[in-house]
Parts: sequence; C-alpha cells; structure tokens
Amino acid sequence: MSSNSQSMFARTINEHTNALRASVEQCIRQFFSPSANDRRSSAETAFASAERLKAMLIAADRPAWLVELASNLQIAIQHHSNENSIAALQAIAILQPRLKSHQWDIAQLEATGHFDFDAVFEKCRKECRITELFDEVIEWLQKIVESDDVDSRRMVQELEQVIATLKKSRTGSYLAQRSAWSFLKTWMHHSKWEYLTKIPLIGPLMKGLHKTLEDGDKRMVELHEAMQAEVEAKIIKDFPMIAYSPIALPVIEYEGTAGAEIIDAEIVNAAKDGDEPKRDKSATQS
Repeated sequence: MSSNSQSMFARTINEHTNALRASVEQCIRQFFSPSANDRRSSAETAFASAERLKAMLIAADRPAWLVELASNLQIAIQHHSNENSIAALQAIAILQPRLKSHQWDIAQLEATGHFDFDAVFEKCRKECRITELFDEVIEWLQKIVESDDVDSRRMVQELEQVIATLKKSRTGSYLAQRSAWSFLKTWMHHSKWEYLTKIPLIGPLMKGLHKTLEDGDKRMVELHEAMQAEVEAKIIKDFPMIAYSPIALPVIEYEGTAGAEIIDAEIVNAAKDGDEPKRDKSATQS
C-alpha cells in the first residue's frame, strides 16, 4: 500500500470510528428516553456505524469488542420496546470504554489485510502435484526425442520447443501453467499423433504419454476447483458482504482437424521476427 493510500485508509477508518463513538454515546443517552421509537432510531444509527466499520476490515482484523458491540446494537433494535433491550444496552455501556480508547495499528492492518492469491495457488499446486505432472510429460517427450526413431526434422524441432515451454512453466504462475498445458494439448491435437503412435519403438511411449495427459487433464481440473474452494472459503469468512461468483475453468478449444499439417518451427520463428511466413503447400515431412 502506498503512503498516500495508507494515509487515506487511516483517515477513513478513524472517521468511521469517531462516528461510531458519537452514535453509541447518543444511543446510551436515548436509553432513558420515554420514546421507544427514539431508542430504536438511535440504536439503528449506531448499528449502521458499526457495520460500516466492520466492512472496512477482514474478519481477522475485527476487534472482539466491535463484533460484540454490533451484535448487542442489533438486539437493542429488535427489542427496543421490551426488557431485552436493557441487557443489550448494559453490554453496550460496558463495551463503550474499549471503543473510546481503541487506536488502530494501520501498519499491522496492512500486513494482515491482503489476499495472497499466489499463496493459494502454491498450496493447491503442491496438493495436486502439478509440477510433478509437468515433469512426467517432459520425461515422456524427451524419451521420444532421444529414441532417434522420429525421422521428421520438423517434428523433432517442435518436440524440443514443447519441452522447453513446459520446463519454463513447470514452476510458473497459474496463468503460465494453464497456458502451457493448453499449448501442449493444442500441439498434440494438430501434430501427427497417429503417425508417431504407429512407429514400432515410439508407439508404447506415445501410449504412456497419452495416459499421462489424461491424468493431467483431471489434475488441472482438480487444481482449478481446489483454488476456487480456497478463495470462496476466504471470501465468505473475511468478506461476507461480497457475493462470490466462481470463475469458469478455461476451456481448451481446438481448430482444424486431427492429423493436420504440423507447424514448421522455422516459420514460427520467422513470424516472431516480423517476417512474412511463407509455406510451400506441397512440402512434405523431411
């Protein structure tokens, strides 16, 4: 939090605290009023002030006296015309000194008040063993490259590019890993999968890779759902006023047909350099 933002937050929370102090003081005074409507009105004003102050804080940062104060003010509203309000007002009077003397530690609020999405992802990634999944896929692909049974130079180049992409992303962010997995599945869909499967010495490797990819799809869904559950639980606990809407799992969509011509790595590199890629439509695998 910048110094300007911190100053604004400190000013706002202190203003709300002072407003609560004034409204609670008025609520206690109105307790002796013969008008039940006046007692209820003052309790409603104080309760609204307490709720505004609570809304500025996550659950972990809300002092116990503030939560208890809001609860008793609500009781005072609901039972403003009967004897139950007496016990509530007595509790409010006992809590008032703590309200008057409370000083906010802004630095501490800043330290504990953030939402660490990266920590949530790291926790869920370890539980779902996503890094190990990437390592398994990389191992299968490297075995295929090292077998020397792939007679297509372009296929070998693309396999090496896929391996490099997965290695780069194996411990990356959620976006990096989702994107790398989407890239892998898209490449497999457009590559000569059937061609590789039919090579006698590579066929078993491709079957092992296919099984790992199926398991990986399940793990990636589990990762997404685990993160959603963690985020939802934290929002419900710390931000109860927020209506949580789960984010849909990104869908991997494929274009073209399986067995389509594989992309030449040289053309990809040329496109990256800003050159106009040109393909000889009659070209076959070298």
